[in-house]
Amino acid sequence: MTIVPAIPTIRLRSGRHMPALAFGCGSKWRKSSTNPGESLGPTDDDTDVNRDLVDLIKYALGAGIRHLDSAEVYHTELEVGVAVCEFLAENPNVKREDIWITSKLHPGLVDVRGTLERAIRRMGVGYLDAYLIHSPFIDGIRHVLGPDLTHADFWASLHQAQLDGLVREIGVSSFDAPHIDLLFTKDPSLPMPAFNQIEYHPLLPQPLLHKHHAKFGIQMSSYSPLVPIVPHPKLGDLVDGTEAGKHFLHVLDTLAAKLGEGVTRAMVLLRWNLDMGHAVVSTSGRKERIDDIVAVGRLRPLNKDECDEVCQAAEKVGKVRRLWPAEKYQE
Repeated sequence: MTIVPAIPTIRLRSGRHMPALAFGCGSKWRKSSTNPGESLGPTDDDTDVNRDLVDLIKYALGAGIRHLDSAEVYHTELEVGVAVCEFLAENPNVKREDIWITSKLHPGLVDVRGTLERAIRRMGVGYLDAYLIHSPFIDGIRHVLGPDLTHADFWASLHQAQLDGLVREIGVSSFDAPHIDLLFTKDPSLPMPAFNQIEYHPLLPQPLLHKHHAKFGIQMSSYSPLVPIVPHPKLGDLVDGTEAGKHFLHVLDTLAAKLGEGVTRAMVLLRWNLDMGHAVVSTSGRKERIDDIVAVGRLRPLNKDECDEVCQAAEKVGKVRRLWPAEKYQE
């Protein structure tokens, strides 16, 4: 029998409990489209499986991870499905309902229900636990969408898929508060997103979005949580080399030493994100890093003073948004 370490969970507005530490199947695992221009996502004929990713997902599940995060445009939904099905067959004590699977719809794919059904069919998992609109930015793909399709249309289609049992929770990714308002321009009675997966780390605290989400019961989920310590491909090292940056890293190192032997800066940043009340998506191609992600769930929580110390040190470094242009957001 497989003994699985406890992974913390977060209670969503619906009452469902979502595993708070997710293994991300994008980033380094993301594939380029085999048919550029034909489809933003894979087709049913796409059967090329990255066995390295399948094996690493199975390793993550064996280590205790119970939340997998993918997306249509990553072209890794097939690997998620293969890994989950193989793992369940090899571990009969683990059930499908024990593994939370999140995927995301690219807004350029106008057939919301068909895209979701294809994802479920390719994965072979029966349903998805969460399906998100991957981005609020649709103006650049108007040539695909046509002039009349809106955020509200996507949201209504997702809600209907939820009512029909294809997906348990629906949400968004990289949405700011004004973007969320656009979901309800046609039908204000539709439910709020269960959660919003956003870039979040100490250099991008977004207090206005926090306040908005707390008001409406929207859970935050964080991607790119390690931005402060991962060199940017264009900007280089974001914190090292300045006095403020050195102090920030010193704070992380001090907390790592307090949390225990073998704790790294990355583990401190993941623990900080959890203790700010967020779910966290992190990824790696190395098994030892997956072990670290799982170990974060067993670390003692940072107290308020320790979380505040990280925030205050980061504030002196300055704000950094790595993925989307800062001008697209209000903070």
